[in-house]
Amino acid sequence: MNKLVLICLFCFGVTVSKAEKIDTVGGKIKSNAFDKKVFSWVEHQPHFPDGVNALKRFLAANLVYPESAKIKGIKGTVVVNFIVERDGSLSDIKIGKGLSRELDAEAIRVVRSSPKWIAGMQNGNLARVAYSWLINFPPEPPAVPKIQLFFISR
Repeated sequence: MNKLVLICLFCFGVTVSKAEKIDTVGGKIKSNAFDKKVFSWVEHQPHFPDGVNALKRFLAANLVYPESAKIKGIKGTVVVNFIVERDGSLSDIKIGKGLSRELDAEAIRVVRSSPKWIAGMQNGNLARVAYSWLINFPPEPPAVPKIQLFFISR
């Protein structure tokens, strides 16, 4: 009887270990399905390192208003959608709403050059979170570009 109980416990342990893994960062056990899920909202939202003011400084230092767009008088807002991964990197970078080929390309370039973010968390675990930047291209770019942040639902 004891052998049967031990065999059952062993089989159960093998099943659980295949379905879940330990997150080396948070030390919590979570399922593989959680690893792949993209959240539109989490308990602790991802954010740019050192906050919104650092984000504004980053954009002011890196955003280049294309000369061809200036000449054509193209202005407005480009919406860039992306996923903040569990390690803080950005993936699946796409234009949600574009203005022109050159402004869309510049918006994507700036997002790709972003440093790693502070990842979002859900139920104590690092989570993948859908995010969007609204990057404003006025006729004359200000010293600090205007940016709005919001979350999208997938």
